[in-house]
Amino acid sequence: MAPKRKINDEHRIFKEDWTELFFFIEHGGKLLCLICNKTITVMKEYNVRRHYDNEHKAKFENLTGELRQNKIKHFLTSLSSQQNIFKSQNTRNEASVRASYVVAEMLAKNNRPFTDIEFFKKCMLAVTNEVCPEKIKLFEEISLSIRTCIPSLDCFSIAIDESTDISDTAQLLIFIHGIDKEFNIYEELADMCSIKGTTTGEDIFKNIENSFEKLGLSLKK
Repeated sequence: MAPKRKINDEHRIFKEDWTELFFFIEHGGKLLCLICNKTITVMKEYNVRRHYDNEHKAKFENLTGELRQNKIKHFLTSLSSQQNIFKSQNTRNEASVRASYVVAEMLAKNNRPFTDIEFFKKCMLAVTNEVCPEKIKLFEEISLSIRTCIPSLDCFSIAIDESTDISDTAQLLIFIHGIDKEFNIYEELADMCSIKGTTTGEDIFKNIENSFEKLGLSLKK
């Protein structure tokens, strides 16, 4: 019995004329349709031809010569523009996350309660609105809220960590790992509590109960 051929053994490569014939380019190791942005993983002419014939031929078959070339250039320009927008948005998202971590770290190092983070954001937005209002949207995107997706969780588990800071005050960190009705999974720092006096199991549990009440969570979940 002859061994099965692997796709990699067939040396399938992108052919330049597929762009003009079928509006396909090679993008990220896959075939990308410039018209509808659908991707095809197997570089085979039969696949791109079938997609073009079934989805786009009726509309574009009469587009020939220079008109067809101009249409391809238009699609390529639009694709490049979309990629730049996504890249810019990803950069902004990463900066927003880093900023939220910096603020949380500052609060922890200065022994401030985690609930102060929302008041801090209000102050930050007020200053931004006065000094550089054109940048207010960027600052609004920074997540500095202790209530994000947590109330919508359908069920969750928790992990806690308790340590003592330089002022000999116990700090309780409460982490939540949960899932919502759409099966999205979340994991985040839900709250940070400063515990005065003793740190018995009862003291820790009372702080957890208080945090859950503040966050709108039920222990039944």
